Amino acid sequence: MEFNIFKIAMKKSEFIQYLNDKELKKQGKEKKYKSEIIVDDKVIQMQFTSSFFLKIDENDSEIEWLKYWSPYYNFNSNIKRAIESAYGMIMITANREVFCISLGRGHHYASNVADLDFGFGFDIAEIIHDSNSIGAKNSRFWLKSKILVKIQNQSTYAV
Repeated sequence: MEFNIFKIAMKKSEFIQYLNDKELKKQGKEKKYKSEIIVDDKVIQMQFTSSFFLKIDENDSEIEWLKYWSPYYNFNSNIKRAIESAYGMIMITANREVFCISLGRGHHYASNVADLDFGFGFDIAEIIHDSNSIGAKNSRFWLKSKILVKIQNQSTYAV
């Protein structure tokens, strides 16, 4: 299972409205959690909430290679394929901060409203990194400049 973690650069109510505008609908009930840790002899209490949002798109699409070859072999190319896309989002709030875990194609929507200066995803990746499990490397264009992310041996990465 692949997922991405984002810090969202908007308030919880704004993010819920954004998800609803994109037709991601809340599924089930919001979950609430309390956490307590001791740091330097101080007790820190936090409350977290999480909610699940989902959107399923179904579209018929032309098959380009079939459209290309059908005239040559003289047959009807009006055959369509059904494409189903699933967009999932787990929204997490912690002390008025909003985070999300995108599932499926949900990262398309989350990345548009994410705090790009937030390095949490890289920090977690560095901690849990297993060089034997790397399936792909990623490069993206952010703010008109290319960021090349490489995960190398001994849990290092270059940005």
